[in-house]
Amino acid sequence: MSPQIKKFNKNSIIYFTGDTDSNIYILKEGQVVINYIPPDKLEEEAYLVKPGEFFGLKSAMGKYPREETAMAVSDVVAIVLNEAEFLAVNGKNEELLLKILKALSKELRDTVKKVNQLSGQSEVLPDVGLFNYGMYYFRIKQYKKAQYCFKRLLELYPGNLHKEEVLAQLKAIESFVGNGSNQEFNSISSIVSEDATDAVAKTAESTESAKPEGEVLFYNGLDLVIAGKFEEAMKIFKQVYDNPDSTTIYKAKSLLEMAKCLKNLQNLDASEKILKKFITDFQDSEQIKEALFELADVYRLKKDISGSIKLLEKIISIQPADETTTKAKRLFSTLKN
Repeated sequence: MSPQIKKFNKNSIIYFTGDTDSNIYILKEGQVVINYIPPDKLEEEAYLVKPGEFFGLKSAMGKYPREETAMAVSDVVAIVLNEAEFLAVNGKNEELLLKILKALSKELRDTVKKVNQLSGQSEVLPDVGLFNYGMYYFRIKQYKKAQYCFKRLLELYPGNLHKEEVLAQLKAIESFVGNGSNQEFNSISSIVSEDATDAVAKTAESTESAKPEGEVLFYNGLDLVIAGKFEEAMKIFKQVYDNPDSTTIYKAKSLLEMAKCLKNLQNLDASEKILKKFITDFQDSEQIKEALFELADVYRLKKDISGSIKLLEKIISIQPADETTTKAKRLFSTLKN
């Protein structure tokens, strides 16, 4: 069996909470909303999946029933893979591998965060910090440094919560840089279907080759943000925004990232000005809630609590609910108390 392309009509259910299928999905076109109830809450929450992102990953790889319901909020086209096909991608396609690892690391970070909250622990633990360094070096393709961080993590904290993912990261790094002295980290591509790998890899390669310059520059800017180089990132985002050939989507994304950079640089007045421009110029953008949240946070930092609360109430009222809604509720609760 090879990866399949499936279409789902608007408002159709892709899978329900409790389903036991083991498919993993890559959203190719459209939007999917994931509805779930966090283990530490009684209220249902939701977030949107966007093209290029995975969903159904955690339960499929963990081999347990779905903990969430996935619904198409527009007509959807998705790539559907089983576990073997999914694993085949790891050894063959770096772009997809990075997306896989990002998704897995987010799941793990969320779990660690919940454990810390339940134990009353808010500081970053040493093993978490070392893991994050490894993830950063992997993201910027400095694989030797990432490999060093992950191996040191296993040496210093052999029972750490990240162990399974660290081993997976090391296997992935081996597929890039090689390590003849350690056969444990050989690429897993040799034990899975070549056909499955090629089918998904070709899809990713065709998407990558079609990326316009503005999109490539935008993600270069995000790399600088991850490295904490906000002034350099600002220049990249401005270049994308000013380029007449950039698409409206990436003009909007770049303008929002410029505002975030200015906030990180403590230039709150300039950040506020750009966010207001975004809200005026890109009212129909899928990032409008995020821009409103950033503006609410700028107001908070400027001690305009009433202005911040007013915006947070507006965000919470916008449907469907998503991750920004959850963040807004948390900040609203903090400011009210």
